[in-house]
Amino acid sequence: MRGVTIGRRLVHGWRHRIVPQERPDTTVRTPGRDGVAVAHFDIAEPLDAWLAFPGGKKGMVWLNGFLLGRYWEIGPQETLYAPAPLWQAGDNEIVVFDVERLGDTVEIRERPSFGDAEEFVGS
Repeated sequence: MRGVTIGRRLVHGWRHRIVPQERPDTTVRTPGRDGVAVAHFDIAEPLDAWLAFPGGKKGMVWLNGFLLGRYWEIGPQETLYAPAPLWQAGDNEIVVFDVERLGDTVEIRERPSFGDAEEFVGS
């Protein structure tokens, strides 16, 4: 394996993956491995919510075809904001694409969880 040059420095042990920005195919994989998971559920009234992905490692999330954002287990952010206009009364779809380890659940929460506050020390 060859290294990658960043500036003038050669970095070894680099692993490169092309991550799609569009919603991936919904071939469902097993939790605990990389892949795509899909959840369908009905709601009566669209409201703001926050989504959490316990057990997931590093991935991207789509709600009804809209890319909500990315998550990473190291945080500090633990939830993604899912505003009411993205939800629809009736059937909704959440697609999770994890490049390392899918969790086994998606949690829909009423309140955000941003993780522990970190103190910035620098100039």
